[in-house]
Amino acid sequence: MRISFDLILVITAIIFAQFEEVVLPELNVTVEQESIDIRKLAASRKIVINQKDFESLGDITAGDIIKRYPGLWVQGPGGSNRNVMLCGLDKVFQSIMIDGNRPCGGESDREFKLDRIPLDIIEKIEIINIPTVDYCSDAVAGVVNIITKKNSLRNFLTLDIAAITNSTNYDYANGESYLSLQKNKFFLSGSYNRETRINLEELKDSSTGITGEVEEDCEIDIISFNLNYDLFLNKDTKIALKGLFSNFDEIRDVVQDVKFRTQGGLNYRDIITDQTILRRVSQLGVIFNHRFDDYHDISSEISVSRADDEKEKYVTEDKIDSFVYTDENEDQLNHEYMFSTDYKNLNSSIFSYSNTVKTGLKFNYLTRDYNRFVKTTEIVDPDTVLIDEDGSFDYSELQAGLYLRDEIYIESIIFSLGLRSEYAYYEYKVIDSVQTGNNDYFYLNPSLLINYKVKDNYIVKAGFSKQIARPPFASVVPIDKIKTKKNIIERGNPDLKPANALVYNLGFEFYSKKEFYSIFGYFKDVKDIIEIKDVGIDTATGYNIQQYVNISKALVFGVDFEFNTELDRIGMKGFSFSGNYSWLGSQVKDENIDVMRRLNEQPKHIANASLSYRIDPWVATVGGTFSDEKVIWGTIVDGVVIDKTVTDSYLQFDGSVKYFMSENTIIYINVSNIFGEDITVTQGNVTGVEEVGTKFTLGFKYGMKGS
Repeated sequence: MRISFDLILVITAIIFAQFEEVVLPELNVTVEQESIDIRKLAASRKIVINQKDFESLGDITAGDIIKRYPGLWVQGPGGSNRNVMLCGLDKVFQSIMIDGNRPCGGESDREFKLDRIPLDIIEKIEIINIPTVDYCSDAVAGVVNIITKKNSLRNFLTLDIAAITNSTNYDYANGESYLSLQKNKFFLSGSYNRETRINLEELKDSSTGITGEVEEDCEIDIISFNLNYDLFLNKDTKIALKGLFSNFDEIRDVVQDVKFRTQGGLNYRDIITDQTILRRVSQLGVIFNHRFDDYHDISSEISVSRADDEKEKYVTEDKIDSFVYTDENEDQLNHEYMFSTDYKNLNSSIFSYSNTVKTGLKFNYLTRDYNRFVKTTEIVDPDTVLIDEDGSFDYSELQAGLYLRDEIYIESIIFSLGLRSEYAYYEYKVIDSVQTGNNDYFYLNPSLLINYKVKDNYIVKAGFSKQIARPPFASVVPIDKIKTKKNIIERGNPDLKPANALVYNLGFEFYSKKEFYSIFGYFKDVKDIIEIKDVGIDTATGYNIQQYVNISKALVFGVDFEFNTELDRIGMKGFSFSGNYSWLGSQVKDENIDVMRRLNEQPKHIANASLSYRIDPWVATVGGTFSDEKVIWGTIVDGVVIDKTVTDSYLQFDGSVKYFMSENTIIYINVSNIFGEDITVTQGNVTGVEEVGTKFTLGFKYGMKGS
């Protein structure tokens, strides 16, 4: 699907006549002040990323922007920022939310890939170290809450058009377009993003001298819509209708002339892979809110969601004396129904101390129809079917949560006490057999968070909470999932339990008009942590068999430092400098070799920094993102040594220049990965160097307001 920029301009020009000019919302300083106030009053450490931050370095998706903040990194294929890794923990350990609710379904690991949500439809993003009980208790690593745009301005229209190209693929013109309209209590926005790029990986086996390359041509289209409408029945009662639609469509064509051997090293092998990926989520909700008086209100929400995740892959492999064809199809269809209600009392007291009470309950019912078919055929005489897999299953899950939260104000200290009870029941049926199963679990999760205002600008925060991490969907169903690209088979484990953790943090924050400093430390004592264990080698295919298991215990700990300051005090008028540094640590027992080690793929050091300069009408920003090396640790399977995989440290620089033609018109140029930094991965004697490329964006933004 392609959208003509000319058509958008014509439509916009017709609407222009009804509007007069106004400052764009991201230029309004109250946006930044609101984020600071939210952060100050938060019971736990809460990072608030606002519209001003979105504009800083020209990021396009939620994954692009979030990678610049402390305590996390974002993984994905070259050039993509998809899966959030908070505190170095895998994606199953954190809760990605949209407007306070987890998106429907989630893929195999309950994750939600952030490259599906363009920044255009987002109002702000919250990163919460220890969530209060009204968020959830399914967040060992923390919460990322994406808040979509609502009715924040009156009669407002915004247009954003940009052209995009990548140094790996100059032949294709790509771009993004965004249009939002607000009239009275109605808000509607839509965006379209298109990108094509080439990921090129050069491989070399130092032991045999074999060299080759893997070329991956990518074409990505993202369409999104966001809807909100407020209906006031009277001055105290409101009904809100909200809707969200996101469609992520990706085509990957891969050509390679080498392949990893199961035992390690490279073979010469001609392989062609055609793959399509579709990720679509749509949800519609109704929110009822009634205010009894200035201190008491109740809010209820009903929503229906659907998520489609489809993958189709066709692989042709040219062996010495035969051809091998693999046809792989995966289809996940999720439906989710949610009801929640919350009650607040802002005018109560305990022993003459003021406090606020919030309580509520939430029900989620999810049905999941998962179909996976893999057929691999070797063309010889006679033809031989090597793999004929039907990994389909039906899954349903009921979650129920009840919470009570009380904030007590004793002079300059806020005590936030909470208790949340979580119950879940799930059942499954394997399609190609009569095998069925079910399980349930119940947890009581308390929390105590303290916000101590030492002086006007000095705040100390401390917290304790119990959190859980529900097992991935597919990991609890006893089927084998064959991954032909990685030569592994993932095996389900119906005995898998949720991981649970006792989480502690302590931190200090300093605020002034032109400066901000923060340092936070955390410690997570995790029991039944979920990891993948090598359990053998499949005799038919030679693939490694891996299974999700509960490891007895793991310790996860770290420290984050964050700052933001203006440099006019040292004679650099117009300059501002911000950055953060994170040190991550962990200890977990490797069940394969019976030793303690770090978590797989957890970097030890992460750092980000950006320098901005403003001289009207220009604003220029340059920033850097650094991630230390990441290791998937070596192990032994049936006496065979599997070499560790090391991804080298990675440093990427980005830049942005904006020109304000008027108070409401911006022209901007953004450059991502300025120096074309490559990604280097080593496993044993094999080294792979992947070219990410440099992305260039030239854009135009215009804003209007009705009279």
